[in-house]
Amino acid sequence: MSRISLIDLPSGKAINSELVECDMCPLTILSDASTVLMQGTGNERNGTQTGDQLQLWRVEGKKVTRSATWIPFPNDGESFGKNANGEVVSATALANNKIVLLTKTNHIACFDAVSRQAI
Repeated sequence: MSRISLIDLPSGKAINSELVECDMCPLTILSDASTVLMQGTGNERNGTQTGDQLQLWRVEGKKVTRSATWIPFPNDGESFGKNANGEVVSATALANNKIVLLTKTNHIACFDAVSRQAI
């Protein structure tokens, strides 16, 4: 189970979401200040989200709206002699809901978070 807490540092006001069943952790918060880019932390054997899978979580009050799962770097590497998706290791939010992602194999790309298209 996960929960997102967003805190406005100047005012000290916090928003704590309801519990969400998942195996994910936050990477960055987008420029709209209410959408969090989440990354899978589980593994395929357990049937949970993995490190190559991302979701956008929008927090409105206590409710969390999750986007569909997104794999930004399909077939970006190799694992046990077969193609594997690239695992994101870093994310940086830019203005207008753009994000820069870096993979374990040092591939970097800028994406529009809403359309999930590379720029």
